[in-house]
Amino acid sequence: MRDTYFKIHRPFSRRKHRYDIGSPIGFWNLYDDNHFLNRLYDIGNEEQEAYYHYHMEHAIGTGKCSEAEFYELVREIVADHIEFIRKQSPFSHKHARNRVNLKCLRTFRDYLISINTYGYRGHHHHTLRYGDCHIEKGTGRKKQRA
Repeated sequence: MRDTYFKIHRPFSRRKHRYDIGSPIGFWNLYDDNHFLNRLYDIGNEEQEAYYHYHMEHAIGTGKCSEAEFYELVREIVADHIEFIRKQSPFSHKHARNRVNLKCLRTFRDYLISINTYGYRGHHHHTLRYGDCHIEKGTGRKKQRA
C-alpha cells in the first residue's frame, strides 16, 4: 500500500472519524488526492478548516512532512483539480456536478490562501505578466522593467 499524507480508514472497516478518507473495500491507494477532495465535497464549506487541520495534524504527527510541505501539497492538489474541471466540456453529463465541485474547490482555495504564512506562491509565479517585463522592439528579447 502506498504511503499517504492523509488520514485513512482501514479497508473493510468503518471510519473512526468522519474526516477519514478511503474506499470501503480498500482499493484507493493511488487516488488519495481524489478521496481527499471527495470527502471535502461531502462535508461542505463550513467544515473545510477543521478538515484541513485534521489531516495536517495527522501528517505532521506521523512525521511524513512539515506544515509547509503539507500546505504546498494540498494547494497543488486543489489547483490541479480546479484546472482539470475547468477544461471539462460544458456539455458533459457531469457539468452540474463539476460546477458544484468547482465552487467548493474555489472556496477551499480561498481559505488556503488566507492561511498562507509559508511564502507559497503556486504555479502562477512562473508566469511573466505584461507588467513585469516587456519585449524590446525589433529584437524579440525580453527586458526586465525597473
